[in-house]
Amino acid sequence: MNIDWVLVATIVGPLLSVILGVFLNRWFESRPKLRVWFSHIAEFDLKNNQTTTVPSRVHTHAVNIKNVGSKPAKNVNVAHQYLPDSFRIIPPIPHSIEELPGGGKNIVIPNLVPKKEVTITYLYYPPVTWNQINTSVEDEEGLAKVVLMTARQVINPWLKRSIALLVFIGLVTVIYQIVQIVKPFLAE
Repeated sequence: MNIDWVLVATIVGPLLSVILGVFLNRWFESRPKLRVWFSHIAEFDLKNNQTTTVPSRVHTHAVNIKNVGSKPAKNVNVAHQYLPDSFRIIPPIPHSIEELPGGGKNIVIPNLVPKKEVTITYLYYPPVTWNQINTSVEDEEGLAKVVLMTARQVINPWLKRSIALLVFIGLVTVIYQIVQIVKPFLAE
């Protein structure tokens, strides 16, 4: 079987250009990129040993914020409809609380460096539920992207790169075969 190398170069060249362009754009683009997700939502019944009354119920949840960008995120605002009295930022970092017009409060984190992750945990009582607490997370560059998270096994980076390489080789092979099949029909 003769391989038409000009045809291969015609197919692979633009694909490599696109992939290289994406990587160069990501490499040179310097900006903060905030990601936010809820790590747990739970409720507990606390039993008081001194009385036999109905147990007291407490609710808790956590909001994780991570700067996955390559530039520090300035003035990260975590907006709340209702800010419980009991909350904690882990790891402890400088922050302030500001009142919002019309009710609500912001937790303002002045600087979140690249690759830094903070978790804000809340403790509150019914009838308040988790969806009545937080409203949005943003910095000077815009809104944080809300991502869905789940616990999963970590895949080794070398395995991810190997799979990506095999997918790329398979894609090029499929495109080449399609062109070889269609080429006789175009020549007529």
